[in-house]
Amino acid sequence: MRGRRVILGVTGSISAYKAAEIVRAMKKAGADVRVVMTESARRFVAPLTFEVLSGHKVPTGLWDDAAGDVMRLDSWEGGPVHLEARNADLVLIAPATANIVGKAACGVGDDLLSSMLLACRPPVLVAPAMNVNMLQNPVVQENLLRLKNRGWTVIEPEEGELACGDEGAGRLASVEAVMHAVGEALSSPADERAGRASPLVGLKVLVTAGRTEEPVDPVRYISNRSSGKMGFALAEAARRRGAEVTLVAGVTSVEPPAGVETVRATTADRMAVEVKARARDCGVLLMAAAVSDFKPARPSPTKMKKSADDRPTSIPLAYTPDVLGEIAADSGGRITVGFSLETESGGARERALAKLEAKKLDLVVLNNPSEPGCDFGSDTNKVTFLYPDGKCEDLPLLPKDVVAERVMDRVEKLIRKK
Repeated sequence: MRGRRVILGVTGSISAYKAAEIVRAMKKAGADVRVVMTESARRFVAPLTFEVLSGHKVPTGLWDDAAGDVMRLDSWEGGPVHLEARNADLVLIAPATANIVGKAACGVGDDLLSSMLLACRPPVLVAPAMNVNMLQNPVVQENLLRLKNRGWTVIEPEEGELACGDEGAGRLASVEAVMHAVGEALSSPADERAGRASPLVGLKVLVTAGRTEEPVDPVRYISNRSSGKMGFALAEAARRRGAEVTLVAGVTSVEPPAGVETVRATTADRMAVEVKARARDCGVLLMAAAVSDFKPARPSPTKMKKSADDRPTSIPLAYTPDVLGEIAADSGGRITVGFSLETESGGARERALAKLEAKKLDLVVLNNPSEPGCDFGSDTNKVTFLYPDGKCEDLPLLPKDVVAERVMDRVEKLIRKK
């Protein structure tokens, strides 16, 4: 759940206070939570409670009373607050009253939260909480069924003594049950969560990962510090979306994911051979491997000794094959994603864009391992997406598996455009 964007809608139920524990649990799990309240919910819990717990402003209406403008959230994209759900990974309504269930089922958007639900694209989870007689009302049950048929998840309420003294179903599901449902929803590919088939289903995807080692002699080599974690996360993300994944991996510090064909290629020359042999049949190439730019021009067949005059022996270097450039030049309609690593912030985007243009790529993912949390071997990364039209999209520091999901989201959009 780390790094995932979640919108929590809180409605006017007596169990609204329990939503505070849900926010705490999601924040503890690493999610970025934004809370939206209905006017009725404010009668049970003050917005300040959720502002403190989430660290973000809590809107309750469509309008900014002070300015008279459309309300804006501490948003991910800076758009109007009622459209913010389209940028979330998940929307959770907990507690959900019969009122919001009915509005959502019938397409009514007469307040902030109901309007947000009309505009949302991510998966939506609804946790009803109401009196047992209200819950069992045929109209409410019909509305819940309509939401289920629309692909929304209903987290069933629990049974027990209700606030009014009645006994029966209607208690808000436990925090543990809600967190389990949220975790299940977020572990599914974005298209599956949104109720549509991913364009990656059945598509052949080739991913390169890890580093190459260019031999100096039988015991020494030139290499870099890449761990392979980012490439492996991409392979796993593509596999989860139904793609047939082939992973061409150099030397790595972690084990490759299960369920993908893994081909080892420890040198740049070998990686070029393996990738070229498979690229023509693939619909997507994700070139995340850290291929060495140089190799010894004449590797020694035996271990090199110190020279007689005790001076270091010079090692002439040669360029390695430009695997990405050679393959991307003949794309054949494929989607090709390259990665650009820079250790200097000045001019990094310009160099990455030049790489994108020169190699005719569809997307370049830029990162800097010298930034905090982005060092080699770490489980997190901070990247920028760069597109052929010059558009740049900055992502915050995120776990690498979340970055991989973001990359695959963009790949799916590119596939649909083509």
